[in-house]
Amino acid sequence: MRSELKFKFIWWGLCHLTAFLILVVCLIPTSGKTPIYPHLDKFFHFFGHGILAYLYTQIWNPNKLTSLFISLFIYGFMIEILQFLTGWRTFDLYDVLGNSFGALYGIFWGLSLGQGLFVKLEKVIRK
Repeated sequence: MRSELKFKFIWWGLCHLTAFLILVVCLIPTSGKTPIYPHLDKFFHFFGHGILAYLYTQIWNPNKLTSLFISLFIYGFMIEILQFLTGWRTFDLYDVLGNSFGALYGIFWGLSLGQGLFVKLEKVIRK
């Protein structure tokens, strides 16, 4: 399926852009106020990494999805380290878990329910 892609460069760019946007959102300063829903950010970590994993699953070599998960785990862990280094954010192991479970969910979602997104988009573009 991934070999059918004609615009791989664009799809890789979209995946990397999504990863960059997640990094930016995770590193911007917060208001410092106690949130109304204190653990809602765990959902955002799960959701963000789920979307990222889903997108990468569409173009990643299907025989190397373990390496995709490891890459996303390391990426999520590095984001937490960078948050700690900013001085206005903190390192949170539960965020790492949210990132990891989101990545797993996104990979499984990409393999089962949503496989072929980029192929379908290319068919629309060609029309």
